[in-house]
Amino acid sequence: MESIRDFFSQKDVRLFLVLIPVIKVIDYFMTFSEMVLDKWFFVAFTMNLIQGYVCLVPIRWIIKRIEKQYSGLYFSKSALAKQLLFTFLATVAVCLIIPDGGWLITGKHYTDANGSSFIHDIIILFVWIVLVNFIYIGFHYYQTWKASEEKLRDERKLKTEGITIKIGDKNIKILLKEILGFYVENGATFIIHANFTTFIVDSSLDNLEQKLPGRYFFRVNRKFILHAAQSYHLSALKTINC
Repeated sequence: MESIRDFFSQKDVRLFLVLIPVIKVIDYFMTFSEMVLDKWFFVAFTMNLIQGYVCLVPIRWIIKRIEKQYSGLYFSKSALAKQLLFTFLATVAVCLIIPDGGWLITGKHYTDANGSSFIHDIIILFVWIVLVNFIYIGFHYYQTWKASEEKLRDERKLKTEGITIKIGDKNIKILLKEILGFYVENGATFIIHANFTTFIVDSSLDNLEQKLPGRYFFRVNRKFILHAAQSYHLSALKTINC
């Protein structure tokens, strides 16, 4: 559960703290053909800002929940449709609960041939929902790209420097090309060197799996990680564990 401080420290939240007032101003120009800038206009603007900020909370929660189901670069059309539907319904629900200040504005409202502004307002609301969703999708792909770049940088560093182990008072580096794999025994994690000697490494298999280059190492099961080029040593590794 995010604390209030963590919530407002998120980049997307800080962006929308700035964007929502801009969106509301543009929204007014799309809703009213004429407006009077009196005190009631600013009261209405404040009310609509509050409404917009409250809308952000369920919208963000829904989008983050759906993003967890479609991690990485995969994002289906059904996920987009689901995201648009639920964020739109959540926004409508908030707008029904929190009063809109538009009625306080003195001006001329855009209406249809029947003199109703309902369809016009719904269309504008949906356009903004689509825009917000695509901004979050852009964030999603940017964060995925950034994470992959950081992982690639860490992999290059790890490939060059290897893994550091401690033997006595000395820190020894073992290059990745010299490692056959890793295994767990009695709660300890071991490196298996190319000469079949083993060394204890101060890390869990789960942590190693996150750090090691996926194109060189793969997780066999909960006890083993193997070098891809050394998969034929699996039987030897099982013998060591027995």
